[in-house]
Amino acid sequence: MATQGVSEEMLREINENMTLLDEKKSASNNSDNVEIANLLNYIGSLYASYGDTENELKHYKESLEMYKRLYDGDHSGIATSLNNLGLAYRSNGDSKNELKHHLEALDMYKRLYPDGHCDLATSLSNVGLAYRNNGDYSNELKFQKEALEMRKNLYNSDHIEIAASLTNVGSAYGSNLDHVNELKSQLDALEMYKRLFKGVDHLSLALCLSNVASSYGANEDSENEIKYHLEALEMYKRLYKSDHPDIAISLNNIGSAYGSAGSTEKMLKFQLESLEMNKRLFDGDHPDLALSLNNVGSAYASNGDSLNELKYQKEALDMYRRLYDTDHLYIATSLNNVAIAYRSNNDYENELKHQLQALEMYKRLYMGDHHDVLLSLSNVSSAYSSLKDEENAIKYQKLAEEMEKRLDESN
Repeated sequence: MATQGVSEEMLREINENMTLLDEKKSASNNSDNVEIANLLNYIGSLYASYGDTENELKHYKESLEMYKRLYDGDHSGIATSLNNLGLAYRSNGDSKNELKHHLEALDMYKRLYPDGHCDLATSLSNVGLAYRNNGDYSNELKFQKEALEMRKNLYNSDHIEIAASLTNVGSAYGSNLDHVNELKSQLDALEMYKRLFKGVDHLSLALCLSNVASSYGANEDSENEIKYHLEALEMYKRLYKSDHPDIAISLNNIGSAYGSAGSTEKMLKFQLESLEMNKRLFDGDHPDLALSLNNVGSAYASNGDSLNELKYQKEALDMYRRLYDTDHLYIATSLNNVAIAYRSNNDYENELKHQLQALEMYKRLYMGDHHDVLLSLSNVSSAYSSLKDEENAIKYQKLAEEMEKRLDESN
């Protein structure tokens, strides 16, 4: 589930560390010790890099439980483990548990470092991202701003963490549809990265170029959107020399930018290039490959090819279902995409079937009001309308309107 070559090396490292873990557990008669807890945490990070989110979550959980048994009260190891577990829940699409664990980590970091600390700033940022994943964009912006201010106080000059925070604040402004401030923050981040790296190619700089491009896109400046995405792609190519997931993502971004500019043929061209690279990169099913299949399906839709749209969206859905054997945000989103593709093919019964499946999964994922559930209710209403079932169309539209009102009031 990772890149070929890289994946073989990473899998070898995982197996070596799993063997080491067994040896240490046996030597200690399965009693708790810091070395084993640290090793469990490290193995979790290896599984995260490998793309095995279930084993990532499993080992981070085991690590946290051991840290809690080892330390009575607040401890940096427990706080770090809570943070890592939050990241693992994010990888598994469980945004509620993601937020819960990041908030627990933040509270502990605040008690450990009342005067500020780089780990506390990172925790504030992670809480902001968790709020974003739960559709609470006002809190996303609040916590990202707090993280930025703390990092500015910690570092008296340009620093890579300040630049990263500027990027996160920009993304938060984007979530709140303030695209002018989004672009301003992303450009501030870009200028800082350029001063930090002084004309030298760097991964953070390439990623920032991509973020600036997306911000221009949000401001409907497709010319600059394409320009900065192309700059990012060239830097990624210089950094990696051969196939790499970041290059595949960059190709996808350029395709999307051309699509926004109305150049649907170029959109499809770059999306197909991205898909072919992902197929070379990933041995078997992988989330990046599933997303690429989805994007190609969308590109075919933009070119009016509804048959290929449906074909690729179904392939994406099948892969997501193989990747995740429980409810997952990616599956719910893919069900919606397949439904849209059926609609493009005038198959309204299958459209409704898949929209209802998406709605039920969103409800199980969020257990309450959420913007994704709201959108899904509207989609189900539209599907019933396509089938001339106005009674159910009105019913679900009313449910959507009631939820929208509740969401507005809560914000």
